[in-house]
Amino acid sequence: MASPTSPASLDAVRNGGDEEDTPWTFVAGRKGRRKGRCAVDTALRFHAHAAGSQPGQRKAAAPAAPAADTIQQSVEHIRTDHARIAAKWRGQPSCRRLEERIAAAARLHATVTQAVCLGAGSFGGPLDGGEHVRRAHVQTAAFLLIVDMLRQHCNATIPCFFQEPLYTEADCLYLRSLGHSVIEAPAASHMITRSTLVFAIHLPTRGYLDCLARSPPAMLIGTSYGCYEGLPQFAESRASQMLDNLRDVDATFDGFAFPREEHDHCFSDTWIYWRPAEAAVSVTGEPG
Repeated sequence: MASPTSPASLDAVRNGGDEEDTPWTFVAGRKGRRKGRCAVDTALRFHAHAAGSQPGQRKAAAPAAPAADTIQQSVEHIRTDHARIAAKWRGQPSCRRLEERIAAAARLHATVTQAVCLGAGSFGGPLDGGEHVRRAHVQTAAFLLIVDMLRQHCNATIPCFFQEPLYTEADCLYLRSLGHSVIEAPAASHMITRSTLVFAIHLPTRGYLDCLARSPPAMLIGTSYGCYEGLPQFAESRASQMLDNLRDVDATFDGFAFPREEHDHCFSDTWIYWRPAEAAVSVTGEPG
């Protein structure tokens, strides 16, 4: 009788012998595994040759595709979105009231020679949306509308500067494509003079008050002094001093609430302050 390890026992299994005749189970595989290994080696050699590298070497990563096309697509998306959202806002009664108020007050108030827009927000990308994107477009549209009206009134160029930490590269390219400048914080606070329009809707308190630290502007569009007056955090003398410049603007400038639709909060609590011209003439024609 053949031993359990003899070739005869293995041949019995291969030839269909009864498995119960031997305790061993034959596992076919060495030749098959080698054949599979050869196939893998052949595939590796083929891909290595196609990639111009030696077998066994890792293929070098392909260089990243330039992002210029993607950025330009984002710019065009912003342009399309802005045209649509701005057109809808301009069709609202509140926009027409804004135009009427600016047109009526322009000749009685200080001339604007440059305009600064602070913190209007990012326009987002192709996959972005929602109220914050709409608000950024509407506020930017309002700023540009006011500047355009002032430009027509004084018949002079009014350069525009935008400062917003959240701006993307596409946001900056879009604004520059319109002929405007994008600046980094805190550059705007050093640019403000008595002939500057400062447009600062819903800006954080410190940033808003800091923009008045060097000089009162010709025109300030932002949170009204009444929203800060009486708040507990301004009860201390040091904190109260931060409000001094805004208090002076509120006391010496003409002002009116920014026109808005009832359920639209883009310009909630927003006031338009405008310094009267030094030699202004009243509506009746008498010296002011």
